[in-house]
Order: sequence, then C-alpha cells, then structure tokens
Amino acid sequence: MNWTTPPPDWLKINVDAAIDEGGFVCVSAIARDSLGCVKGARGKPFAGIISSQIGECLALRGGVELGRILRAQRIMLESDCKTVLGTLRRWRPDLSVIGGIVEGF
Repeated sequence: MNWTTPPPDWLKINVDAAIDEGGFVCVSAIARDSLGCVKGARGKPFAGIISSQIGECLALRGGVELGRILRAQRIMLESDCKTVLGTLRRWRPDLSVIGGIVEGF
C-alpha cells in the first residue's frame, strides 16, 4: 500500500498504535499536506490498554486532536485498523469501550 497525498487544502493524518504484552501502548499521529510536507506530529503513551483496537482508537483520537492543534479546516484520517475504521464509518450509539473513545470525534 502506497501513501497518497491529500487534496489541496486538506491535511492527511496517519495514525498508528503499538502495544506490548504488558498493556503499554504508544500512539502516534503525523500530519502532511498535499505536497507531502510534514505539518505536525505527536505521540503519547498509555498504560493498562487491553486490546490493539483500543490503542488504534486512541491513536485516531490523537489524530483528531492533532488536526485541532494545527487548526486544520479539513482532515483525512488514515489507519491500518479496518475494524475501528469500519466502526467509525457506520457510526451509531455504541456502549462499548471503543464507542466511548470515539464519541465526539
């Protein structure tokens, strides 16, 4: 899979999470413009995370926060976690842990 640039006047924010066996997670987000130039990045550690899906949700939330920090008018989020992206695409009230994390995106 090759990275593609976002349309002009958009930022593409790629997110990812890495989890170890002890439940320690590091999430990251990097924002690039339509020329591929990095506009901002952030990372954040979490402890006590019980699944990679929760880590990916936290990464997506961090991507949205990065977009807000950069005052982006339009953002595209990109993640490799199809389960979480599918949940966001068909959003409806969700009482799971994932629903609580993505509420208010």
